[in-house]
Amino acid sequence: MSKKEKQIPLRSVISLAVFALIIVVMAFTPAGFLKTGNLEASFLVVPVAIGAILLGPTNGAVLGLVMGGVSFAQCFGASDMGSALFGVSAINTFMLCVIPRVICGWMAGVFYDLLSKIDKTGFVPQIAAAVVCPLFNFILFMLGLSLLFGQTPYLLNLQTQMNASGIGFYFALGGMNLLYELLASVVLTTGISTLILKFKNRNKVKEEVSEKDKK
Repeated sequence: MSKKEKQIPLRSVISLAVFALIIVVMAFTPAGFLKTGNLEASFLVVPVAIGAILLGPTNGAVLGLVMGGVSFAQCFGASDMGSALFGVSAINTFMLCVIPRVICGWMAGVFYDLLSKIDKTGFVPQIAAAVVCPLFNFILFMLGLSLLFGQTPYLLNLQTQMNASGIGFYFALGGMNLLYELLASVVLTTGISTLILKFKNRNKVKEEVSEKDKK
């Protein structure tokens, strides 16, 4: 557990709630997903990665859980592929939507904390978290899709329609989505988290100066 998670002040709880609300709002507006074919690119990785950077790995996992929950909600008609998978197996679809997102949120926070011990500027750790979140989301989602639905008629028919199989099929299915998500995450996550961290550090300095003046 990271230092920032040893204590859970009210401010952190409120911040977690705000990020969770942002994820929910994005999920049900055009800002959350981009339709690119059979599978939608998800920009929900951005608030998950930012939250993992600011609040730590555990809270990153919680935000990943929220992302997974709203992604599962898309399977009730909002997502063509999600609806099709839900029709095959509701339980497997739930696991596919939730587990990769929890792990990618946690891993973003872990990578940020580990690299922060090496790079004190915070820039490299932020870039790493911004890349790790969508990358792990893609890898784990496609792995889960293969394991849970790889031999189902729906996915086999999709492979036939796309004239692709094996690893090539999964890259054809979600490769462009990964590029969109990586681009959005690197630009927005690093930009927004940098501004927030600068603001927090500035306030921290002001509080330390104020404490010294009181003494």
